[in-house]
Amino acid sequence: MKRLYFFFLFLTLTVAGFSQPLDEIPYKFKLEAADTAFARLDFYNAAEWYEECYKESRDPAIAQRIAISHDKMRDYKRAERWYARIVQKDTATEYPDLKFEYGRLLKKNAKYDEAEQVFNELAASGKAMPYEERIESELVGIVLARKLKVPEDLLIETVGNKVNTRNSEASPAVDEEGNLYYISFDQNDVIKVTSKSEDYHAKIMQARKTDKGYNKGKAMSDKINRPGFHNSHVSFAPDGSRLYFTRAIAEGGEVTVSDMYYCESGGRGGWGAPQAITSLNGEFINKHPVVADLFGGEVLLFSSNRPGTLGGMDLFYAPINRDGSFGSPVNLGAAVNTTGDEVTPQFDESYLYFSSDGHPTLGGFDIFKSEYDGSKLLAAENMGKGINTSVDDLYYTPGDNDAGFLVSNRDGTRSIKGKTCCDDIFTFGKKLIIINLIASVFEDETPLPGATIKLYQKIAEELGFPDVQKNDEGNEFTFALDSDRGYKVIVEREGYYPDTADFNTVGVRESKNFRGTFRLKPKPKETEPETEVLTIYEPIRLNNIYYDLDDDKILPDAEPDLDFVYDLMTKYPDMVIELSSHTDSRGKDNYNLDLSQRRANSAKQYLVQRGIDTKRIQAVGYGEKRIINRCTNGVDCSEEEHRRNRRTEFTILEGPQTIEVRKDRKSTPVNDQGDDGGSASLNGPILEFEKTEIDLGSVREGQKKKGVLKFKNTGDADLVIEIATACECTELEWPREPIKPGETGEILIEYNSEEKEGQQDVTVDVFANTEPVVNQASFSIFVEKIN
Repeated sequence: MKRLYFFFLFLTLTVAGFSQPLDEIPYKFKLEAADTAFARLDFYNAAEWYEECYKESRDPAIAQRIAISHDKMRDYKRAERWYARIVQKDTATEYPDLKFEYGRLLKKNAKYDEAEQVFNELAASGKAMPYEERIESELVGIVLARKLKVPEDLLIETVGNKVNTRNSEASPAVDEEGNLYYISFDQNDVIKVTSKSEDYHAKIMQARKTDKGYNKGKAMSDKINRPGFHNSHVSFAPDGSRLYFTRAIAEGGEVTVSDMYYCESGGRGGWGAPQAITSLNGEFINKHPVVADLFGGEVLLFSSNRPGTLGGMDLFYAPINRDGSFGSPVNLGAAVNTTGDEVTPQFDESYLYFSSDGHPTLGGFDIFKSEYDGSKLLAAENMGKGINTSVDDLYYTPGDNDAGFLVSNRDGTRSIKGKTCCDDIFTFGKKLIIINLIASVFEDETPLPGATIKLYQKIAEELGFPDVQKNDEGNEFTFALDSDRGYKVIVEREGYYPDTADFNTVGVRESKNFRGTFRLKPKPKETEPETEVLTIYEPIRLNNIYYDLDDDKILPDAEPDLDFVYDLMTKYPDMVIELSSHTDSRGKDNYNLDLSQRRANSAKQYLVQRGIDTKRIQAVGYGEKRIINRCTNGVDCSEEEHRRNRRTEFTILEGPQTIEVRKDRKSTPVNDQGDDGGSASLNGPILEFEKTEIDLGSVREGQKKKGVLKFKNTGDADLVIEIATACECTELEWPREPIKPGETGEILIEYNSEEKEGQQDVTVDVFANTEPVVNQASFSIFVEKIN
């Protein structure tokens, strides 16, 4: 059934009146009143009278008329129930047309499983010949409805009650100042058409844009809104120079006459006299005129049932000539048009938007788009759920920033009868999702001002550049976040141990505040540095000047201690020292003596290159003569024990008799009795990994694997690990108790390979009371994919 609706017009005609109660009126008079109303397309009265008749007769033909009347009024639920009374008894499919309409109504009510069953039964009945193509399209639409999802960031809202009434509004268009033009009956009740009734015709309205939305719409002048006609389908030329619209005559909501007009701009919001587009109007329906830039120039798009259509209403275009006249109309072709109806075209940039009930839809009219590639329009695509529903969706009107208008009788409309009778104007756009981190910093339960928060975004397991905020006056912080991101927060304040947290915004589709409370623990107050006295002729071991076995090259760790000696000799220019080098007990005595001399020379050379006079340094190699632990010849010792014997010492020979230095210098007086010595420095805790990189081997996808990162506190104060973090795929466990100097600890790793594949490299961040705060190690693992 082809629908030439103007757009839904909810009105009732006055029919023969009766003074007595309905149940006292003879049946034949009720039926006559019903038939009269139905013939006049007054479906409101027809349904009421037919339902009274059905109570008495139970006539299937009357039930059909009732179903059609409710369908015409777009009361889909009532129409479905009345069709069901007929179809469910029609086991032989004697009424294939009614069964098709029943399936269509089930689909409009989003009962897709039931609709699919009805269409399949009709297709298998052998009586679906006139409907085969449409059944196939309806079934494809059901598959589409099941597959598509409403975009989570799509926001659709009614344009507001100052514009929308309980009757229908449609055809939104915006002028250069943002004011909204649309069509409306401006009525909130059923329109009763009598000889004495007020004007019931649709008018083009204008609602001015404000900061709070739109003001109540006002009808344009009678010059535009010609009395006695439905004035509708308004649009503007892209440059604002013309206003296009239609004037129509409708009976019971169905259009019988519809012609297109335009007005030239008269400046200051005024419009010239309407001009009929006579070259395009004729003995057929023309509606929805809109200007587009297509096929090498400006054209007028419109919908028409003129000869040459593929079915009902098709989309056509007519070139606009330089003098403003119009060329011959051309059908837009099968990429757009179908055997159904195509209406309400709009063109924006490179896309044609329109509504159709001939392409596969979710129910009623759906909105489609067809891309223009510079020479032709490509196959139409359904705009998807959200933009489309199971009912009618029309007048897609794009605007700026992925926003715009559409018209629909979906849930949320204001309606006179039923939930889907009438159209309203809606706006569409992207949801404004605001995600914030609101952080508070405390010491115990007391607000702590003066903290600094660094917010890092995690990018492929790495930390990006931080967003840094400091609040000297308070303890509150607010950070704007992005959706679908991982974050790390580090909270710091001078004199306090840092705090940290990891979180993510994955899956957040509504505005949300993440709240974080951080409690910082104060560090012990610093005391005055301890000092020690270096005395002339007393050997001082340089703790970090060690050598590899059988090598005289100074290792990089030695430079700070040699720099310490350099600083002393610079401060005391009369100081003369002995730099003595020692080996372990392995190897021949003479060789070790020579090796130690070479090592002593290397240390001397370092200082001389820094500018110390060579005469102020006596380099002496003692070989293995001065072993400082138990590792003499023939004793089985560890490499670390031997390494302590491979050392360099210095002794003041001339100059100051005593020197006071900080104890945190990497130097220790040597005990000639051969004890193991040790560092007397106050260096704080030092976290030293046994290996900063470990390999966990391989694991099958979906399984877990464990590993261990071993470390030692090589400092001289308790080591406290605040937190250890890695990727979300890794669980970590670390010691909660302080690690004493010289003690070891372990960080336990459990890696989850779910949704991973191939080589994976993971960084482990360990936050401790060290300098720097963050200590890093890493592990690698290969995830074997399961075929």
